[in-house]
Amino acid sequence: MEFKEVKRLLRLCVYEDELYCCGYNAIAGVDEVGRGSLAGPIVAATVILDRKKWLIEKLDDSKKITVKTRNSLFRKS
Repeated sequence: MEFKEVKRLLRLCVYEDELYCCGYNAIAGVDEVGRGSLAGPIVAATVILDRKKWLIEKLDDSKKITVKTRNSLFRKS
């Protein structure tokens, strides 16, 4: 994995690191998709990654990655 990608992933977990330092062991990441509760359906999901295996290349907000990348990441889980 490239150094630039590792730096990006480390920046993504600033808040989680703070919570781990406070003693929390399971921290959930949440994402949603939809047009809003007044305009249509919403789908929300959450995931808790293993702290020792969280450096997953290309992991990002689902709206920022391609379908191909999303499917590839799904298979890795």
